[in-house]
Amino acid sequence: MGSKATLPTLMGSKATPPPSSVGLETIYLEPETEPHDSALAALNEMAAMASTLEVNEVLQRALALALKVVSIEAGAISVLNEEANELVFRVQQGWRVHDFVARSVRVPSDRGLSGRVVTTGRPVVTGDVSRDRRVEVIEFREEGIQAMALAPMRARGRVLGVLGVMSYTPREFSPNDITVISAIADQIGIALDNARLLEDARCRVEELSTLQATSMEVSSTLDLWTALEIIISSTLALADAAAVELYLYEDESDKLAFATALRQDGDQTPVSGHPLGDGPVAQAARSGKVLVLADLAASELNVGGWRDHGMETLVALPLERAARVLGVLAIAFDAPRSFSDHELRVLSLLANQAAIAVERTRLFASETRRSTQLALINRVARQSTATLNLSAILDTAADAIWRSFAYFNVALFLIDRVTREAVLYSIAGGHAANIQRGYRRAIEEGVVGWVAATGQTLLVNDVSQEPRYLPLALTSDPVSSELAVPIVRGDEVIGVLDIQHLTLGAFDQEDVQAMETLADQLAIAVDNARLYEETRRRVAELAAVQETSLRVVSSLDTESVLDAVTRNALELVGADDVHILLYDVDDGGLTFGAASWRDTPSPVSRAKQADRFAQAVLGSDRSLIINHAREHPYFSSPEAQKAGVEAVAGFPLLGTSGVAGVMSTVYLRPHAFSEDELRVLGLLASQAAVAITNARLYEETRQRLEELTVLHEVALAAASTLALEEIANRAAAAVKQRLGCEHLHLLLLDEERGVLECIGRGAGAEDGLRVGQGLAGWAVEHIAALRVGDVSQDQRYTGKIPDVRSALVVPLTVGGRTIGVIDAASSRRDAFSAGDEHLMTTVARQLAIAIDNARLYQETERRLAEVSALYQLARQMNTSLEIQDVLDSIVQSLKQAIGCRGCSIALLDTVSNVLEIRAAAGIKDKWKRDFKLRLGEGIAGRVALEGQPAYVPNVLEVKGFVFFDPSVRSILIVPLSVQDVVIGTLSVNSDQIEAFSAADERLLTIAASQAAIAIENARLYTRLDQRARNLAEAYAELQEADRLKDEMVQNISHELRTPLTFVKGYVELLLTGEAGSLSDKQAEYLNIVIDKTNAITRLVSDIILLQQAGRAAGKMSSISLVDLARRALRGCAAAAKSAGLTLSPNFPDDLPLVMGDEGRLFQVLDHLLNNAIKFSPKGGQISLVIEDADPMLQVSVSDQGIGIPKDQQGRIFERFYQVDGSTQRRFGGAGLGLAIAKRIVESHNGQIWVESELGEGSTCEEYRKTL
Repeated sequence: MGSKATLPTLMGSKATPPPSSVGLETIYLEPETEPHDSALAALNEMAAMASTLEVNEVLQRALALALKVVSIEAGAISVLNEEANELVFRVQQGWRVHDFVARSVRVPSDRGLSGRVVTTGRPVVTGDVSRDRRVEVIEFREEGIQAMALAPMRARGRVLGVLGVMSYTPREFSPNDITVISAIADQIGIALDNARLLEDARCRVEELSTLQATSMEVSSTLDLWTALEIIISSTLALADAAAVELYLYEDESDKLAFATALRQDGDQTPVSGHPLGDGPVAQAARSGKVLVLADLAASELNVGGWRDHGMETLVALPLERAARVLGVLAIAFDAPRSFSDHELRVLSLLANQAAIAVERTRLFASETRRSTQLALINRVARQSTATLNLSAILDTAADAIWRSFAYFNVALFLIDRVTREAVLYSIAGGHAANIQRGYRRAIEEGVVGWVAATGQTLLVNDVSQEPRYLPLALTSDPVSSELAVPIVRGDEVIGVLDIQHLTLGAFDQEDVQAMETLADQLAIAVDNARLYEETRRRVAELAAVQETSLRVVSSLDTESVLDAVTRNALELVGADDVHILLYDVDDGGLTFGAASWRDTPSPVSRAKQADRFAQAVLGSDRSLIINHAREHPYFSSPEAQKAGVEAVAGFPLLGTSGVAGVMSTVYLRPHAFSEDELRVLGLLASQAAVAITNARLYEETRQRLEELTVLHEVALAAASTLALEEIANRAAAAVKQRLGCEHLHLLLLDEERGVLECIGRGAGAEDGLRVGQGLAGWAVEHIAALRVGDVSQDQRYTGKIPDVRSALVVPLTVGGRTIGVIDAASSRRDAFSAGDEHLMTTVARQLAIAIDNARLYQETERRLAEVSALYQLARQMNTSLEIQDVLDSIVQSLKQAIGCRGCSIALLDTVSNVLEIRAAAGIKDKWKRDFKLRLGEGIAGRVALEGQPAYVPNVLEVKGFVFFDPSVRSILIVPLSVQDVVIGTLSVNSDQIEAFSAADERLLTIAASQAAIAIENARLYTRLDQRARNLAEAYAELQEADRLKDEMVQNISHELRTPLTFVKGYVELLLTGEAGSLSDKQAEYLNIVIDKTNAITRLVSDIILLQQAGRAAGKMSSISLVDLARRALRGCAAAAKSAGLTLSPNFPDDLPLVMGDEGRLFQVLDHLLNNAIKFSPKGGQISLVIEDADPMLQVSVSDQGIGIPKDQQGRIFERFYQVDGSTQRRFGGAGLGLAIAKRIVESHNGQIWVESELGEGSTCEEYRKTL
């Protein structure tokens, strides 16, 4: 290591065989002159030097020869560094100002005059440096050089450097000068090339022997750290250094990592202190060049750590393989040192050995990882084909990648085609506990978003330098490297595979290739799983739709159907919440119907839902989709923001009768609804609408049936009994069961007191409420139903029944008046619906009628009891006409009828005007004797004075009440009046307050009227009895007088009949001329006598016949009325003819026979026909009609006479009655014919009557019973 560097070490070129005479052959010889000899001598000397001297001395001697040959003051030799493309000044002579060699001046090999020489391979001459712009080395001008000639040092067609000669005075270089300079330059080039080849061979042997042991040890292990320790140990020994340190470098992330160190004392603690930043190790790593700091104290770099440990010199050699720096070998010396090229070459070889070790171990690790990658790829491929469950595939892949490569985090994103977002589907590693599935990242946002947008892989080995980097989650371990690979299917990016590491530069191309291969596998698996999932989803959709359809058609249980709809919707679209709100057609509100939640169920309220979103859906009658709910006005309230709704879809449930409700599907994470999701949700919403419509129809039918059942029960109760309590109990039980409430009461209105009284079971719960008081009183006052969802918020509620939260009150009305209320109460809020109110209203109408009927029945019963009591009272009073008996029976009967404690009658002494008890029941004799009140004194005296009833419900509240019996608490007194004259009082009393009702007062008033009459009747009994006896005697005398009259008339008729016969006989003799001839005048007079005699005879015959007609019929036989009618018509035909009348018979021949006295029935027909002839005008018609009116025969005789007035038709069958009773009447007769006919017909059990209109004739008709 202590030897000087030779020329080949500087050049680093490959060796070639030395030429034998190249230098001489390339010289163009001038004529044989002295300069020519000098040049040849110089060349020979040059050749001798090149074979014996060291390179540096050769360069110095060669430069001196060149200056001598061309007679010039100064010169320089610069050697070409091909790797750096620079000319390095190595030798100079004759310079007055600058020392280019000491300063290691370097000139670009492609610029200036030197660059032209290197580029063209030809000499370049300039006679005036100050004016030649090709001169770029400013020091040449500052040196004062005037002229300059440059020649390339060549060997085997390559320029190895430049030989330059300079003059401080103006000079022209001759061609010979140029030729000699060029020849010497070529000789120098050949010498340099040969020396390098020899040095290369010698150095190679030395290097091989030096590195053999190290190489053997390093190659015997694949453990990186063992290999590095061997290398630094060898380096420490070969370089005789104080300390050796080795660092690993990642050029992409520009980060160094300490690997190992060794000092002379064996300590392995590093001494650098500044491996990064502006330290020499970092600079060597970044530049990839050997850095030699011969004097650390003079270095501008940060070498504080080295200096602190006493280091004076430092060499930093990059570990370079394939143009890539893998690390740095730092060799420190505790004394100043300079290094030859050979030493640096050996140190570089050690660095190369370390680089090889790093690369080899890395390649081994890479191959191992590649093997792991291939195994992983194979496993992922097998698992991808083993299942079509997308989540399982991605979870397995993420976990396998994480575990196989020990990455910090592995995440798999899939692209949401609708929202164009990357959605986290699976995660394994460090972020798994801090981020959940479903996390979304916008396309082009972050590394993942950029890869999703471009479809290109992005490798970031230092995220701090990557502006697109966005952390997935905040963790205590910051991510340093990230690799994102697109998952591509066809031309579409369907996802991103993202891996992260905590180490800088953690990923390389092998990771990229492995992840891209895995991404291709995953693309196929995802596509297959999606196709399968799509098929499965379609099948699930169809199954859900079928299940819902089956439920709709097979069940009318709305709740179970809606639960199935929400559950299926939740599972099919993966929502967080699906709920259905039902529309109330009565008030337009929304109530809870059903809901399903993915996680913890939310509290359910049965109250009206104030949901702006649902109301908007109802109002539009179409679906409403909001993919960014937080930004929408419907969800801007603090409550909505707190709920965390991200996306929501609402569907109106449209039934045949309109909107039935709203189905809302809610996501609490970012989501955009796809067409498939909206389609299936629409189908489920339609089925929910059908279910609700069917259920509502069923519910309406069921409610109607229940209503009919309840109404039937009420009607049955009303029809089966008239007991008010039983009707109330049965009706209340039926309604209570139907409503499902805890309390139900019937309250009836006492109209007199304005108070509601409870009847039936639970009576007393709300007794005493006045009209307008409480919910029941309000309903009565306003005649309106009242439904209160929360009684605690209603000031009208009195709180008489504990634990009540809601109430329903419906008035009972009948005939336009309110008779009470039905009051239902429940411990649940909003327990009653509009349907319940409708049912209660319907029941109330029927129940009101039933209750009214029951009350009427009770009233009738009470009235009947009153009437019975009054009847019994009247009967008791009528059993005796003795005044005391009457009074005693009255008080006893009333006490029993009213059920009171005591009953008494006090009569007024009209002389003293004092009331005294004359009869009492239930009252002690002492109080009867003491009772004496003047008119107007006390309650009884005031009643007697005013004549008006008085009721004292509580005598203790009446100031100045006169107590005859201290046990009395209530009393009712009515006056006893006869023709508005008060004769006394009737009173009842009780030892209970408010013991008597208006019905008692009515009964007592009626009883008082009867009692007053009975008393008055008893007083008048004697006078009435006497008058009755007198009337009976007078009536008997009248009957006897009538009998004597009839007997006298009968006797007179018999007595007149004989003389009239003699008178008629003698007059007829006279008219025959037996006693002599008569004059016409005499004959006329005698005919008058005959006529009058005949008239008197007929009258006497009629009187006798009338007496006989009233007796029973004589000889009875079967008679043909047709034959009798014909005989009667023949008998009066002459009279009718003479009167100018027409007889019109109308009867069939086959009429049935009748049973009767033929002679008397002939008299009836004869009387009727003669009576018709007598009253018919000339030219008139008389009809005789006989009809069969089974079982009777009807005989009618009609005329066209003067007719009979209506008021006289009932009397024409009386004896001696004439319609025209005046002395100038037109028609004769005694008025006995119809009376005789009536008696004969009635003696045959027949009937006779007359039908007539004045001026239109008359018809006499009779009925006869057939055989």
